[in-house]
Amino acid sequence: MVAQSGEEIPPNPPFTKGGTDAVSSVQKEAEEIVNPPLEKGSRGDFFPIPLPESLDKAGLQRAIEATIKRFTPGVLRTIALYTPANTNDGGQYSLLQQALQEHFSVRETDLISGQVPEDADLLMVIAPENLDVKQQFAIDQFLMQGGTVIIAASSFNVDLGGDGITAAHHATGLEHWFGALGLRLEPSLVLDPHNTPFPIPVEREVGGFAVQEVQTLDYPYFVDVRGDGLMSASAGITANLEQLTLNWASPLEVDAAPNASRTVMPLLQSSTEAWTSDSEQMQPDFETDGALGFPRGNDSGPKLLAVAIEGQFQSPFAEIPLTPLCQRGKCGNPLTTEEMRMTTLRQRMKQRGRKRRQ
Repeated sequence: MVAQSGEEIPPNPPFTKGGTDAVSSVQKEAEEIVNPPLEKGSRGDFFPIPLPESLDKAGLQRAIEATIKRFTPGVLRTIALYTPANTNDGGQYSLLQQALQEHFSVRETDLISGQVPEDADLLMVIAPENLDVKQQFAIDQFLMQGGTVIIAASSFNVDLGGDGITAAHHATGLEHWFGALGLRLEPSLVLDPHNTPFPIPVEREVGGFAVQEVQTLDYPYFVDVRGDGLMSASAGITANLEQLTLNWASPLEVDAAPNASRTVMPLLQSSTEAWTSDSEQMQPDFETDGALGFPRGNDSGPKLLAVAIEGQFQSPFAEIPLTPLCQRGKCGNPLTTEEMRMTTLRQRMKQRGRKRRQ
């Protein structure tokens, strides 16, 4: 999923909404400096400057310079990169980081402070799992301040260690935040007869003994996207791609009502023969299920695998009084997961009410 704020950037939810006297006068003054009212005038557009991690002269200067660079053509862009901690796939993410560093300045971040690095132009979140409220808030505020967010997420955690492939359902921590944006990451995976072969451990009997060997076979969970599946091949992030393989991908659902005023650009989809499964069984069984090794589902059809949304977004944090945030680099809990869920439901009801009145 790619989310980007439009040219007319909505004001971000105030960092100290519902705050108390615990907010220092220095922080109040800093917020007035870096978060002026947004307006359009004869001298051009005004953009919000993120509140820096350190509320001193040097921190304010870095935040101002980062905002200027963000809108200056030809300046090396900075990507804030989140990858999961304590993962066995560290080598895989290292390759991604190396590839990004060829063209961008990359800043690693765990988001646990509740803030994205102030000099970031783009936030890339890879394989989020059980993100806490502060991490959700960091992503939300970066988007509300006009940043571009790219999220690569799945509803399953797949492990290639051991003697085979295992999978388990897991929560990204962004489910309710996605809902506030009018998105849903389905709790399933896509299988497609149009796929990329994969070396798979296969067990067979030889002379009465069970022997395991590795064979390169069709693997429906490796969706091969090409042709009509590259839905924005002439523009956008997938421009000039001829083929793409998505491994263990969860389908996306876009709610039309909250996205009616935004630009929604489907990027990738499976073939019309694809189906979904919520099974945690990743090993094929060719004896039972034939050449593909997995049972076919009853929901055959194209599945949306990636989408870009651009426009104005309403933060689910905006309606909840926030505790004073980011004082000396420490953030309080702005909102519980249950409060975010209820806020999302209230926003949906308001949107539906406005639609009926129209």
